[in-house]
Amino acid sequence: MKNYLYAIIIIMVAGTSCKKTDGVELKASAAAYQPFSANSYWKYRVVIGSKVDTTTTTMTANTATFNNKIYHTVTSASTAYAGVQTGYMYADNHNYSIRATTLINGITVDIVYLNDAATTWTNKITDSGFINGVPAQIIGTLVDANISKTVSGKTYNNVIHTKVDLQYNLTGTGFSSVTVYDYYIAKGIGIIENDATINAFGYSTTSTTSLIDYAIK
Repeated sequence: MKNYLYAIIIIMVAGTSCKKTDGVELKASAAAYQPFSANSYWKYRVVIGSKVDTTTTTMTANTATFNNKIYHTVTSASTAYAGVQTGYMYADNHNYSIRATTLINGITVDIVYLNDAATTWTNKITDSGFINGVPAQIIGTLVDANISKTVSGKTYNNVIHTKVDLQYNLTGTGFSSVTVYDYYIAKGIGIIENDATINAFGYSTTSTTSLIDYAIK
């Protein structure tokens, strides 16, 4: 399970002044927080516990359809651990998600990290709703909107902060938290930071994925 959680944490990629957003209803266009222009790229520094990696995600001109939804295809190149992988990003009907297959166990997960018309949302983590036979879900929450955040020495404005709680129902009596992800998404740019905390199955670690360079074509 430790290795599986490590694989999950990798694909989640890709000073703060803020205000509380009780009752906020965000009004954004279909892809306001995730550009899809071909050859745009985002370079991240990834720190997982004591491990450090650099990944570059590049948007292609290709699309793929899953569950009647059209996703944009991306490639993600890791300098240390994961090599070159293919993933998918989606933004429509107010939902923004990342779809990818874990390196370990080969499980395809689909993470809705933002709903720009809601303060909370619940989604299955996989198409079946199960991971290794265990029911799993995510609970998303809007934390802050229209904030400024400094990442890797650069300050971004018009940032949304969301929290995504990955939960398992191990005993059949209810869901409990396994991993919590904090996403920071800049309008017109995409994900600028993702922080994760794992504390389950006798294993605990944290990760930070920080944008260090990008170009929107």
